[in-house]
Amino acid sequence: MPRNQSTEEQQTTGFYKGNENLPGKSSTFVWTDEMKAELKLCAKSILNFAEEHFHIITEDGKQKIELFKFQKNILKMLKANRFSVILSARQMGKSTVVAIYALWVACFQDDKNIIIIANKEATAAEQFERIKMAYEQLPNYLKPGIESWRKDGLKLLNGSKITISSTSSSAARGGAVNVLIIDEFAYIEPNILKELWRSAIPTISSFKKSQIVVISTQNGTQNKFYDLYTAAEKGENGWAHIRVDWNERPDRDEKWKQDQIKLLGSHEIFNQEFGTSFVDDGESILDEELLAHMRANASEPGLSLDDGEYKIWKRPEPHHLYVIGVDIGEGVGRNYSVAQILDITNLKVIEQVAIYANNTLDPYHFATKLTEIASQWGNPPMCVERNNSGGQVIDVLNEKHHYELLVSYTHDTYKSNGRRGILSNTNTKWEGVTNMRYWVNKLRAVKINDIATVQEFETFVKQPNNTWSSKSSKNNDDRVMSLIWAVFILNPKITDQYFNVSDFDEQGRPMHISGVYDRSYLISQSVLNTSHIINDTTLKKPVEDYTLHYISPKMLNGDPWDSDRHDLVNWLQNL
Repeated sequence: MPRNQSTEEQQTTGFYKGNENLPGKSSTFVWTDEMKAELKLCAKSILNFAEEHFHIITEDGKQKIELFKFQKNILKMLKANRFSVILSARQMGKSTVVAIYALWVACFQDDKNIIIIANKEATAAEQFERIKMAYEQLPNYLKPGIESWRKDGLKLLNGSKITISSTSSSAARGGAVNVLIIDEFAYIEPNILKELWRSAIPTISSFKKSQIVVISTQNGTQNKFYDLYTAAEKGENGWAHIRVDWNERPDRDEKWKQDQIKLLGSHEIFNQEFGTSFVDDGESILDEELLAHMRANASEPGLSLDDGEYKIWKRPEPHHLYVIGVDIGEGVGRNYSVAQILDITNLKVIEQVAIYANNTLDPYHFATKLTEIASQWGNPPMCVERNNSGGQVIDVLNEKHHYELLVSYTHDTYKSNGRRGILSNTNTKWEGVTNMRYWVNKLRAVKINDIATVQEFETFVKQPNNTWSSKSSKNNDDRVMSLIWAVFILNPKITDQYFNVSDFDEQGRPMHISGVYDRSYLISQSVLNTSHIINDTTLKKPVEDYTLHYISPKMLNGDPWDSDRHDLVNWLQNL
């Protein structure tokens, strides 16, 4: 019998239009205990449904799918979350995952309206053929019977239906939608997407458990998919997210990559076709392969303070060398004031160990905050851009807090007039960018932990006038600029003023440095290494209370992080 009928033991009859793979209203068959158990299991487990019963077309014909690990993770995410966004390399089987989820919902949940929207009509048609074939290959006892079977959709006897559409502003308008899936989201024309999104949100909001699934390959940074995915990465919009890189298929290794590069003609074309980094036209400050590596290796901070504005990956170590790079905003909710803290003890493995970013703190109070943060890292050299609001910050650091190691530099020495800080002009910025690219892009010596910093690198490009800045006004570059100033301490014209340099590389850059003064006592007394009271401008809480804004679940769950991070876990738990 079809699952919507009550008679349990009748012979098979009455298929939809005579197709024995399409049970109709009068189809009946004999139930067994095994069928009932499998039906119950598939309704509960989408992975069992997929791996035991979902078929795809391969070179050898129709075969049961063998899910890759990332496909399992996507299906689990879709089942558990209302809003999901997926960034995928090409030819990874992402459309197959969409088909599995749509068919599972339709078969095992009654009265669901599922709409799949693709950016091209041919893509929509191909997706529906995939779903129809998979439905036909299911055992009949798993299928609600067919009520209608059209070129653009199907409706089942349990009241659920799947509709396929190419993009239009009216695709999701009208009746209530339970699951809206939008494929190749980044390639939808902006004017169509704007209207589609405007019509989709009220439709989805009509049910409390309705879902939106957005999936796409990357298409640069000037589109809504980029905004949606990067906001999800930073935890700003409540969307679950997954990135699928080209090498997550077990049949794709370095040899496969090199073969593809030979076929395509260059690394650049390979990255365009198979990369997951958001890179626009125009020269990027870092190459795309490095950006992809950075994105894949960015991690959650071990500790997050000040409502997430101050993120820390490693605790201060008494005998390590640090530097702080600073870029300053006005504190009016637009550009950020940022402090990047780098561990430069080993110049072969420079690491971003902490970052502070705030766009509402005025320059005067930001200077006070900088003093507090610097004291936690042994009051290291601080590279602050002396432009606009930077001058006020430097003056407060110098005159009120008497900060000792403010780095001073200008490209034209005669213009310095004894002023402290880095006097930034076109030449100085060019020096900073060139220096940073040497350490980050050429030597691959800088490890970036903060995903927001990686995202800013993706939109930091060379402009037509040969200057470097963010791609557009909607993108920030404050984290990149503060990192540029942090790494600027390794400019050969500066380094030996603040460190002992024992060796230089063939480019005249420092290879080994040591501290001029012993600051281990300052670091050992840091509030980040004790259980003292933290002196915040607005709060005075014990560290054990103050730090609980966020402690990474990965750290507490014992993931195989390096020994330094395990030390940080122990430190956090023993506070």
